[in-house]
Amino acid sequence: MGQRDQLLAAIDAIYDAAIGNVSWTIPLELMATILNGRFCALEFVNKSTGQMRSIETSSAPEITREYIEEYFRTCPRFDVVKPVGQILVDYDVIDEENMKRHPFYAEFLGSYGMRYFAGAYLRNTADDLVAISVQRTSKQGHAQNGSIRHFEALTPHLRRAILASAQLGHMSAQASEYAAGLDHLSDAIAFFDGRGRIVHMNAAADTLLRKNDGLHITQGTLHAGLADEDAALTLMTRSPAGTEPLAHTHPVELAITRRSGLPSYIVSAMPVGSSGGSGETLRRARTMLVMRDPTTFSAPGNRTLRQAFGLTRAEASLALALATGDTPASYARRAHVKMSTVRTQLSALLRKMQARRQADIVRMVTRLAAPFRI
Repeated sequence: MGQRDQLLAAIDAIYDAAIGNVSWTIPLELMATILNGRFCALEFVNKSTGQMRSIETSSAPEITREYIEEYFRTCPRFDVVKPVGQILVDYDVIDEENMKRHPFYAEFLGSYGMRYFAGAYLRNTADDLVAISVQRTSKQGHAQNGSIRHFEALTPHLRRAILASAQLGHMSAQASEYAAGLDHLSDAIAFFDGRGRIVHMNAAADTLLRKNDGLHITQGTLHAGLADEDAALTLMTRSPAGTEPLAHTHPVELAITRRSGLPSYIVSAMPVGSSGGSGETLRRARTMLVMRDPTTFSAPGNRTLRQAFGLTRAEASLALALATGDTPASYARRAHVKMSTVRTQLSALLRKMQARRQADIVRMVTRLAAPFRI
């Protein structure tokens, strides 16, 4: 492999490492080869505490371990003020005579047959310092012009890769926070890409779909048990390139028949767009689906209903019973009240909640369902 091919391979590996596709060991080993070095290190330092956050190296874990434990704080190379991206070599730091006496050079590097280096700061803020360095043996001597030119060619890519890695790490943390928040919701929520594949679902959705009661996942896509409902669900969850989510014939709400015979799931969809999301997951998502099981909704409290609609305690109890599937007659038997009393309470509910039918009462109560899982 020629030097140009080696450089291109190293650049590819640098960006692959930044996005987590490969270990940093791979590009660092390639850099050590290209720059005629023995050992390559990428260091992340917390300047406010003077502690090393982390270190990535090409190989030799024993060198890394001893450096961190005993010699990191004695390294004179971090004392040099140099612009970010500019190549730093030993004669910017120390002369040959002082190298012979300095513990970092004489004891640490010397014990591993190393002496010289070429390096650069990739990031240098009030809080953080990121540095790259390639170590050379005494026999190899100081880095020569050819190696420095190669280092200069690689440094801009390293800087961009470190920035991208930091941004991806931040977005990953944000995505984890969003995912944790979604897991607290009582509604089952799933996000889909343009081809109808699930890119994320919360804990409630995972619980609902594990029941395999009218809805199931096959090869990453969501399906219903009945053919016509499955076709409608496909329209809800897929947004082909060049089309708007839920455009034209795309339904936005659908009842899914359950094999168990329990009341149907109510599935609602809405577009979330393809930009402006925080994190990779939301950037890929085109459609959000909310799946509700009317038999397991988290009912609002009696007090909540009373305050929302000005109900009595008994009227709120009847409204909650109707929302969970009771009929007026079954509620009368269970509550040990006369049917005439229930009719009076139902009439009051219709008036106070400004509802026209019993189904309207159920819908309004379910809309007040507690949004968080307990």
